[in-house]
Amino acid sequence: MKKQRQPRILKGVVPGRKNKYADSFHAEENTVLVNKLCQYYQCMFGGAAKKTSRAKKDNRWRKIVAAVNAVGGNNRTQEVVKKRYYDIRRMVKRKVKAAAASRKTGGGLQEPDLLPYEEELLQFLGRDNLLGIEGTSGTETSEGSDGTLPLQEEGTITLTAVDPDSVTSVAEEMQSPQLLSPLAALYATIQARQAELETSIQQDRENQQELLQNVITEVRSMSNVLNEGVRQFTSAMVSLQQNMQRFMEMREEECILMRAQAAHNLGITIADVDSLVRERHAQGLPRRDDDDE
Repeated sequence: MKKQRQPRILKGVVPGRKNKYADSFHAEENTVLVNKLCQYYQCMFGGAAKKTSRAKKDNRWRKIVAAVNAVGGNNRTQEVVKKRYYDIRRMVKRKVKAAAASRKTGGGLQEPDLLPYEEELLQFLGRDNLLGIEGTSGTETSEGSDGTLPLQEEGTITLTAVDPDSVTSVAEEMQSPQLLSPLAALYATIQARQAELETSIQQDRENQQELLQNVITEVRSMSNVLNEGVRQFTSAMVSLQQNMQRFMEMREEECILMRAQAAHNLGITIADVDSLVRERHAQGLPRRDDDDE
């Protein structure tokens, strides 16, 4: 079974509503659009545009769209209203440039044939912005892909010609002794101050190096003292161990002699003496100094 082809929905067209491209804007809609936009022009395209958030700008556009739909009743979308604004702006630009070109070709002083709402918009756009820099041929203010004019959205910029004679006069004044003398004195003061700072920095570096060297010397001295103390302590411990070893050896020799003397006095063997001592200890009797005798 062959599928039925779905009807194509154009971008920006709301199903169930009138086609946004079906009706052209009439004069009242254009007037309300420009009038309402001019109320918010500074925060949307003027000097305060950079400080205005996107959410606030969208809110302003919604109010403009609502005002346009209130008089037109066409339920136009924000995209359509924006496009209409840029179309009006391009038309104003063309009319202003055409009038300026006519004056240059000898057509006399002519003013652009603008509609009332176009006149209102021109007050905010600025005639100089639309014409570019006066005196350049074939130069226009470039438009973006959506019809926007960068100079108009970022603010008004006015450039004026410079008189060469005034430039020469300023250059001569800059070279006058009355101006050069204070500048020379100021430069000398800055140089002297810079030399003082460099000297101070060098002295600080030398002081820091001397302090660091003193600290290193003190640490080395303390390390030597500590090492000497460790060496003396180690020597004392070795001497103590040697004395303890000699004492134990002498005590052992003394015990052997005492046991032998006791065995001789009693007429028994050394093994019998040791047995008697162990029995005495086993009975819990206190040790006497003459046990070895």
